[in-house]
Amino acid sequence: IILGSAWPTFNFYYERGIPSLFGSDIDHEYIQLSMNQTFKIGTIGTSSYRVSGGLFTGAKNLRDPDFKFQRRSDPLWFSNPLYSFQGLDTLLRTDDMSLEAHFVHHDNGAIINKIPFMKKTRVGLVFGGGALYVKEHNWLHYEVLAGLERNFKLSRRRLRVGLYGVFSAGNKSAPRFDYKISFA
Repeated sequence: IILGSAWPTFNFYYERGIPSLFGSDIDHEYIQLSMNQTFKIGTIGTSSYRVSGGLFTGAKNLRDPDFKFQRRSDPLWFSNPLYSFQGLDTLLRTDDMSLEAHFVHHDNGAIINKIPFMKKTRVGLVFGGGALYVKEHNWLHYEVLAGLERNFKLSRRRLRVGLYGVFSAGNKSAPRFDYKISFA
């Protein structure tokens, strides 16, 4: 990984379950390719995105730990929006193909600071979205999120507290709106 690069980072992951090795009967092959990048947009803030796709090229004999899972979102807690979904209401297990894309932008006070008296609060705006497609279940999920965050310094550590609104929908789930909180 080249730090400070203007180019995205690409990751390739390969997993193979080898039958008869150490008495195993697991037999599968899984390939995943992902791309992620964080970049500044002038004084408007910092954006990050992550795009990932995984595919089982062979799934002759799988056990539960070998399947790939899309984790159901927490009812109240906001998790990392680059690696999880905030409005996914079902745990999805797959032994086929899945695609996901995530985007999040932190304005670092660039937009909120234009409102009178808001600069003193040091509150920042965050917005983003995500999409998921799981071929095996013909499942399409998408969501958009927006919220307010505030950074605190506790001892030598930084704490980010946030309140977010998330709208999510899909071809197999009804549109819904949730509120989430975060301590990161």
